[in-house]
Amino acid sequence: MGLPTRPWPALPCQVYAMFPNTMGRPDGIRWHQVGQAGGHGCAAGRFFAFSFGTTRITLNDNLLNRSSLASIEAVMGHEMGHYVLNHVYKMLVFMSVLVVLIMSALRWSLDHLLARFGARWGISGPGDLAVLPLAVALISACSLVATPITNTLVRTQEIEADVFGLNAAREPDGFAEAALQLSEYRKMEPSPIEEFIFFDHPSGATRIRTAMRWKAENLTQGHGASVP
Repeated sequence: MGLPTRPWPALPCQVYAMFPNTMGRPDGIRWHQVGQAGGHGCAAGRFFAFSFGTTRITLNDNLLNRSSLASIEAVMGHEMGHYVLNHVYKMLVFMSVLVVLIMSALRWSLDHLLARFGARWGISGPGDLAVLPLAVALISACSLVATPITNTLVRTQEIEADVFGLNAAREPDGFAEAALQLSEYRKMEPSPIEEFIFFDHPSGATRIRTAMRWKAENLTQGHGASVP
C-alpha cells in the first residue's frame, strides 16, 4: 500500500476501526493519484460503487490532500452508510417504477394527442417514425416534472447517509468541514423551494446544522466522548 506522507499515515488504522460495526472488514485500502500532483480541485470528491458482489468506496485524492483526518473519516462514514442502508438497491427499485410511470404517461399522451392532431401533423400512429420528436418532447416534459421527486429521494438518502456517517465516525466537526469545502462548487444556503426543486443533495447549511445538532445531542466537550 503506497499512501503518501501526507495525508495522514494513520488513516488506514482509523478507517479499519470504523468497519466492524458497519459493513465488515475490507479487502484492502489502495492509494491512486487521480488529479494532477499538487492540484487544487474540489476537496470533497468521493464515489460509491458496487457490481456483482464487489464494493468499492473511493475517496478523491483532493479530499485526502486538503482535508483533516476527522473530515476524511466523516466522508468515509457517509459512503459506508450508502452501502449499509442499501441505497443502491432502493434507487434501482424507485427508478424502475419511475420508468414504468413515465412510459405509461407517454403512451397515454401519445394516444390522446395523435387522436386529436395526428392527421394534421401527418402522423399515422404510435408506430410511425415521425412520432419520434413528439415522443422525445413528452419524455423530456415528464422527466422535468419528476425532477423534484427524484431529487427529493436522492436527497433523503444522502441525509440518511449523513446521519449514519456521523454515528460511525463521530466527527461532526469534520463533517461540517467537508460541507464547507463543497461550497466551492455548490450554493451553500439556497432557499427551501430552491433546495426542494434543484438540489439532489442537502445544502451545505443543512448538513452543517445536522452535524451541530448531532454534536449537541451526542458529544460533550471532550473529543468523541459520549454524553452519559
